[in-house]
Amino acid sequence: MLLLGSGAQSLLRLIFAALTARLVSPADTGVFQLALSAVLLMSALADPALTEVTVRRGSQTARSRSTFFWVNLVLALIIALAIIAASARIADGFGQPGARPLLIALSVLPVIAALALGPFGERR
Repeated sequence: MLLLGSGAQSLLRLIFAALTARLVSPADTGVFQLALSAVLLMSALADPALTEVTVRRGSQTARSRSTFFWVNLVLALIIALAIIAASARIADGFGQPGARPLLIALSVLPVIAALALGPFGERR
């Protein structure tokens, strides 16, 4: 079942990339990919792997799963705020000032990822 879900995600990414390539200019696509890469890199570097621990450990109490959820959510909010605060420097560092609004918009991704794991430690 996990393989099917992973395959579906890959297919959706491919479809999204194809549609984006048709609808958006190459320069704008590059700026978007740059902003997305920066956000995903910052999210990965700050991820304490609590989500994986929560999912893998099935014998936890409801309270500990709830604690993991809230810690993940707070960390995701901190990451989002850090991305917003650093968006001008990141965009300037890449020489793409147009990436700043995209960085700000994409800063919600870590929060969405944290919310994907409900307060009871089960993927929804």
